[in-house]
Amino acid sequence: SVSVNAAASPDGSMTADKLVESATSATHYIGRSASITSGVTYSVQFFAKAAERSVVQFAPNSAAFPATHINFDLAAGTVSALGASISGSIVPLSDGYFLCQATLTATATSATSFGYLVIANSPTMGRFATYTGDGSSGLYLWGTQLEVGSSPTSYIPTTSAAASRSADLASLAGAGFTSWFNAGEGTVVVDGDSAGALVGHYPWCLSDNINSQSSAMLAAQFRVSSNQIRVWQSTSGGSLDDFITPSGAN
Repeated sequence: SVSVNAAASPDGSMTADKLVESATSATHYIGRSASITSGVTYSVQFFAKAAERSVVQFAPNSAAFPATHINFDLAAGTVSALGASISGSIVPLSDGYFLCQATLTATATSATSFGYLVIANSPTMGRFATYTGDGSSGLYLWGTQLEVGSSPTSYIPTTSAAASRSADLASLAGAGFTSWFNAGEGTVVVDGDSAGALVGHYPWCLSDNINSQSSAMLAAQFRVSSNQIRVWQSTSGGSLDDFITPSGAN
C-alpha cells in the first residue's frame, strides 16, 4: 500500500510517500505504465529514503527489457546491477535521501507496464522476489521520472502528461553575489581536452585584446605544439612567457 504525504521530501515539502509491504508472501511493489520504443535508451530516476526497509529495486516489467533489474541499498549507499543491459548510480543527499538512477536500452517496442519499484529485504534480492512482509514496514519514495536519453536530467514535477524543459541555467545576483565578488582580482579555471588536430594553434585564449598580444595587459594561451601542451602568459605585453612545458604531455 502507499501512505501518501507521509514524510518531508527532498524539496522540503510534505510530499514523500511511504511504500508499505503487505503482511503476505508476495512481491511488494508499485508500478507505472509507459510506451517504450525498440532501440531507444531511457533513464529512470527517483528519490528514496530508508525506513524499516533499506533496499529498493527497480525492475522493468516489459518485454522491451527482459529479465533485468537493479537494487539500491539505502543504508550502504551502494547499487547492484543484477540484470542484463542496465547500469545505475546512487547519490547521497541530505536528510537520509538518495538519488537513484538507472539507464537501459529497449530491445523491443512495448506499451505494457514499464517499471516497478519493489521493496527488497536484501541487496542481492532477485527480480520480483517474494518474501513475507509484516504489514507496516517500508521505505519513502518521491520524484520518480522516466525520460529518453542516456543521462538523467533534473526532476520536473508532473503527473499525467509528459513535460520538457529549457536548459538548466544557474545565476547568482544581489547580495549573494556582491558580498564576495571582487572586481579587482579573480581566478579563471579551465578544464577540457585539446583536439590533436589543433597542433600549432591556440584552442583557448584569454586576453584583453585578442588581436594584439603586444598591447595586452593580460594574456593566457593554451597551445598544442610538438605533441606538448604549452601554457603561456604575459602581463606586460610583447613576447609570451612559456611557464609550463610538460614533456610528452597528451
